[in-house]
This record gives sequence, structure tokens and C-alpha cells, in this order.
Amino acid sequence: PSSAILVLANATFLLWGIFATFDGSLDAWQGSAIALASLAHLLVGGWFRERRRRARGERSAEARMRD
Repeated sequence: PSSAILVLANATFLLWGIFATFDGSLDAWQGSAIALASLAHLLVGGWFRERRRRARGERSAEARMRD
């Protein structure tokens, strides 16, 4: 639970930073910045999930199908 709170706090701070930075004449770039930040969070989250899965010794569905 504590790591989930940190991820949410990080995302909230990032959104605040995007809205504060891309203000005024840069309003048109806010959507692109948010999409890029979302993609980065998704990739890092997937990497952490895969790392945790491998540490537990779980096998992927593809490896189970080969057996």
C-alpha cells in the first residue's frame, strides 16, 4: 500500500508541474506532456511488475504454454 501512495503522489506532483510549466502560450502542449508522462508511468510500472514477478519465480503465460 505505501508504494501505491508514493506512485499516486508522484503522478499528482508531475501533473501539477505540467500545468504550472505549460501555462499561457504553451497551453497547446499540455496534452502532449500529459500523454508522455502517462506513457512513462505505464512503462516504469510494467517494468517494476515484471521484475517483481520474476523475483517470485512466476512464469509467463507463453512459457507455460510451451510445456
